[in-house]
Amino acid sequence: MFIWLKLIFMIFILLLTCRTKPKTYATSSFLVGTCSVLLFLLLTNHLSISSYLLANSLLFLLSYFFQKEKIHSLIFYFINFYAVLFSMAFFLTLLEVISKQNIYLFMSQDPLLIYLLLSCSTLGVIIFNYILKKEIQTNHWDFVFKTTSLPFIFLILLLLLTKKVTFLFVMMYTKHSYEISLTILLALGLELIFVAAYLHSIKKSYDLSIYKYEQRILKLQYDLRASYYEQLESYQLNLRKIAHDLHHHKLVLSHYLKHQNYTAAQSYLNEYSLHLEKHQAIKLSAHPILNALLLKTYDQCQQHNIEFNPNIKLTDSLCISDFDLCILMGNLLDNAVEACCKIEPPSRFITVNAQEINQHYTFKIGNSYQVTQTHKKNFFQTSKHDKLSHGLGLSNVERVVNKYNGLLDFKIHDSEFIVILVIPIT
Repeated sequence: MFIWLKLIFMIFILLLTCRTKPKTYATSSFLVGTCSVLLFLLLTNHLSISSYLLANSLLFLLSYFFQKEKIHSLIFYFINFYAVLFSMAFFLTLLEVISKQNIYLFMSQDPLLIYLLLSCSTLGVIIFNYILKKEIQTNHWDFVFKTTSLPFIFLILLLLLTKKVTFLFVMMYTKHSYEISLTILLALGLELIFVAAYLHSIKKSYDLSIYKYEQRILKLQYDLRASYYEQLESYQLNLRKIAHDLHHHKLVLSHYLKHQNYTAAQSYLNEYSLHLEKHQAIKLSAHPILNALLLKTYDQCQQHNIEFNPNIKLTDSLCISDFDLCILMGNLLDNAVEACCKIEPPSRFITVNAQEINQHYTFKIGNSYQVTQTHKKNFFQTSKHDKLSHGLGLSNVERVVNKYNGLLDFKIHDSEFIVILVIPIT
């Protein structure tokens, strides 16, 4: 009866440390709790080291099959279990260093020390999870997964777990000196510093990547404005040239009409009309930044033989900032061009529709689509070489949509990939 009470207590306090999403809370709680029970049995001499490692390997496989599409939860499960082992080893060695006696003798004399150890270890794990949750957010983990090989992450965690089991074995089943305990405590302290430095580097690297991305968007915004005003200046220069030559064109037409050479006059007018169309400024939208983005896409479509059909019915003033508009339309249009380039030229097309409907800006972007992408959590994986920038781009699109309390939806109809973006007018 006493052992079952201890097991229930162990499961309860360790389930409190489980940090997962609501959908996977039950599964992860079961996994962390079961591993904790196995650890408890190991420390109380009810389970051998080999049986413990075998059981932990089986639980790893079980967790993979349960959560193979939820890699975050699997990583958090391993991190929590690593934190349990680290906290146990740390407090055990600390107790040995303070008492200068073997911890096994202590626990044999007073079983209540086990509860003290469990309480202190649980407190350490809770503190670890609190710091982890505060410093490393979900988007930080996305950054880690995009920049680091997942097998490498699992290998590091496996090595750390193995080292903790070795430390616990040394403390529980061997006769060792005070210096050995002090060395183990020093190693744990250095490992704690390493983990803290690694987590700090994750946050700094993510912040630096976001800063570089924002600087790239600012440069794009500046280039678009410069391109827009350069186009206006070129258009005005062409108008002045046309106005300067207008008198000569009138003389030529008058000559043809005076001699009743209507065929030559018609041919001259046709040639003159083509000349005007060639120098006419292309205006796809009344909004300058949106127009510049569409013109950029138009040029890309001309280069890659993509049929481009924009239909923009928006005013020259939007409640969306120019910076956010660059993030939204810039990423979505670039993704559309990228998708079209994977398809043979006769089937390439991009359509862009934008209008105001019931006090909402509604954007609909469609492009020809080849089924090489997979939908996961409202995002699409890509074959781009720069997967990190692509991931940051899509994450920022969602962030901007949430900022304006909008809606973002992806769907596939026949061979067309469609993005629907709705943002309320404020």
